[in-house]
Amino acid sequence: MGLCDAGAPLYAQLDSLLSQTWPDWDLYIGDDGGNARDLQQVALFRERALRQGCRVYLNAAPRQGYVANYLHQLRSLPQSAELVALADQDDLWLPPKIEKAVQALAGVTAPALYCGARLIWNPVTDQRRNSRPLSRGTGFRNALVENIAGGNTIVLNKAALDLIRQSPPAADRVFAHDWWIYLLVTGAGGHVIYDPVPHILYRQHGANQIGAGETWRGWAKARADVLNSRWRERIGRNLAALEAARALLTEENQTLLDRLGGAKSVSMPARLRLIAELGLYRQNRLSQIGFWGAVALGRF
Repeated sequence: MGLCDAGAPLYAQLDSLLSQTWPDWDLYIGDDGGNARDLQQVALFRERALRQGCRVYLNAAPRQGYVANYLHQLRSLPQSAELVALADQDDLWLPPKIEKAVQALAGVTAPALYCGARLIWNPVTDQRRNSRPLSRGTGFRNALVENIAGGNTIVLNKAALDLIRQSPPAADRVFAHDWWIYLLVTGAGGHVIYDPVPHILYRQHGANQIGAGETWRGWAKARADVLNSRWRERIGRNLAALEAARALLTEENQTLLDRLGGAKSVSMPARLRLIAELGLYRQNRLSQIGFWGAVALGRF
């Protein structure tokens, strides 16, 4: 079962769904303000998919931004949904994408999030490069300060979907739905399965909501976000949503959340010591140095 955010360019992405080696899927499209051409393409695609035995549904979205749209669509899925893959409107899925996720999640009953590497793709030149690999493990201590779960690679099992269905309204105000999913699944003691082999072409263009962020421009923007306190504001929204969802977290992670909140309210020397004790980490060394810079500057 797939969940798609409608918009242009939509056509090539829909074609890539029909090329999947796992043929049995339903597609739920959240219309967050698509134009008439997109809606016509969806209607034509629905007919093509039906001939392949797959069903396509077009649902109204709250039109409060992509985060609220995705979370609304996830909460609205039928109770019979077993696995759910998220899809942005303009990326291309390589043929084994769904099948690899189904295999990885088979037999996992605890909340589980499958995600993975991406081929960062310039559609004009057709240049492709692998996204940066993970250098450290996944977990709640990583999720508190970094998102490694690219939304266009995410597949959730039923237990993880049930967690998302219980997300508090504060979750609709977080910076990114995929970061929230990573936070909630790890915070609840669930599993993250990271596939280092890319199964998606991640289209890069001027209208990307976030983008890959793995160029010098992305690095410079991230540093500017820290200095302008935008990163601190995003972290604050995440922490507020986690506090509202604390009943879903393990006792250990509730304690970690409380300790982090306490560390943010003390003097700088004590804050540095307390946050060091929490063991929060980002995936690469330069990024970890940037994190400590943000803490030292009072931007975390």
